[in-house]
Amino acid sequence: CPPSHPLAKSQPLFLGCLFTIHRQHEHLMRPFVLAGGLRALAGLIPDENVYIASQALDTLLGLTALFDWHADPPEDPQLLACMAGLSQPDVGFIKALEACYEQRFPGCSSMALSVLAFWLGLVRY
Repeated sequence: CPPSHPLAKSQPLFLGCLFTIHRQHEHLMRPFVLAGGLRALAGLIPDENVYIASQALDTLLGLTALFDWHADPPEDPQLLACMAGLSQPDVGFIKALEACYEQRFPGCSSMALSVLAFWLGLVRY
């Protein structure tokens, strides 16, 4: 959000709760992902606030291990559809990951590369 937006003050608090508590539990993250949470996290990666950007990227990275994305047949096609939805041009997912090239915080480019590699491996089918 822009700094003038009323949510700008509460956004770090809610993201902090998601980052520290919710991201470790499949039963909490599944509804988040299905409600568009991946798109929201992708939109936070290029945020000027490095705390928000790092928590968004680390949460995305954590989601790669939380679900069995590569099950055959897929355990949850809806989750896969949400992950594939990051390819939509209005999301800007790859562009957001490219913003991590300049190492905005420790481990930024490595995490972004891991997320990108996972995502490309998943959507290539």
